[in-house]
Amino acid sequence: MTTVQQLLADYNAFRKLYDSAREVSPERFPSLRWPDLEPVSIAVERRMVASLDEFEAAIRNWIAKGEGWLRRRSALVATGNGREEVIRGDAADPGPVLYGELADGNRSLEIRHLRGDRWRIETTEEGAGGGDAVLARTVRHFGWNGGLRYRVYFHLLDGETRPFGFRFLGFGD
Repeated sequence: MTTVQQLLADYNAFRKLYDSAREVSPERFPSLRWPDLEPVSIAVERRMVASLDEFEAAIRNWIAKGEGWLRRRSALVATGNGREEVIRGDAADPGPVLYGELADGNRSLEIRHLRGDRWRIETTEEGAGGGDAVLARTVRHFGWNGGLRYRVYFHLLDGETRPFGFRFLGFGD
């Protein structure tokens, strides 16, 4: 397995090679804005939950400690400090969670309702010992609650830096 340091070294070597080729033949190599990437390790755990009670128990601590958003059947809900606030939709009967993202420090939870009483829960932890070596950058999308922050993960494949995953970091700066 490639180490994080080797991955970053390969990325920087490719940047340098591309920039050198651009100096020789600018018409063949367009100007690129290289993203600032940093080496990290991540571990991803996926599990299926087959009952509403088990699902609600699985996300209860995340809602209590972290922040995020939940797309319920009839409402879009922001969570934080153990509270849920309806941003849009029916506050009286928001319904079950269909999709959502919650964050707590270096861990994030992505939730997807499959059908009936089945959900897929994916936990991503950054800085996990023994995780996969990747490159990462933080991006911000403007929107409600001060904007959404995400961590985008990249790997090198055939000399190209390609995004392959992401995780929700929280709201605002």
